[in-house]
Amino acid sequence: MILAALPQISLGTAAVLIFGICLTYILLRGVARMLVSTAILTVSALLGLITWQKGPEISIAVCNKSVGFITTGLPIIVFLLCLIIIRIALKWIANPFGGEDKALLKDRRGLSKMRIMILLVFALVPTLIIMLLASGLIHHKASVDELRQRVGEERDVGKTWAQELKAGIEVLIPQRALNALDPYAEKSRMALVKWVSDKANGKVKMNPAIDPETGRAIPRAIIVEDAELEKLARERKFGTLLRHPVITDAIENPEVRKLVDELNF
Repeated sequence: MILAALPQISLGTAAVLIFGICLTYILLRGVARMLVSTAILTVSALLGLITWQKGPEISIAVCNKSVGFITTGLPIIVFLLCLIIIRIALKWIANPFGGEDKALLKDRRGLSKMRIMILLVFALVPTLIIMLLASGLIHHKASVDELRQRVGEERDVGKTWAQELKAGIEVLIPQRALNALDPYAEKSRMALVKWVSDKANGKVKMNPAIDPETGRAIPRAIIVEDAELEKLARERKFGTLLRHPVITDAIENPEVRKLVDELNF
């Protein structure tokens, strides 16, 4: 299985491979095409990411519940549609009357040392963008895998390929940048989702109004007595649960965040 081999590929190796692909694309298709393609990919990915982040909120607003087609399928559709529409629109703007697109044709000039250096620099731009986007996705998947392992869904008790790569990602990317790439795997949010999951699966045996560690009353917001959340937890839909607007509202409460941090999950 292809995914099984991923733990053997380091982040450095992956970066070199992506850089090589980008450089080859530039050599074959030209700098202009590479930059345009990167811009299209970036914008499409960002729009898809925003849709993914708002997926549960959109689903609840439209269907009054979390629907997989909206929370997962809609972001993919938005990404693909944007990729196609933006490409078509830019092509038409650059060349509205058809014929050869002179600006985007391959540059056939010789490869001097200076030109090679310029191409290498340009190849770094799409490489960094692709690596950042991929790192955010892998980091989030690793967090979801951690939640699934917590409730015993995963047969293999060892780390998944995403969890193997997550450690390297957290070393290479500053925490603030990582939180921007993957805001839904932030420590306090993960702790609250673990608490909700344990409660939904009958692992929390306590007065729901009292924190057993501190003896302090827990605000109503942290109880999150929401059937939708418990249903998502029991169905192991942790990707949607992490993005759920009820979780977001709870974790944005400073008092709740402080108490969640004391749960030691």
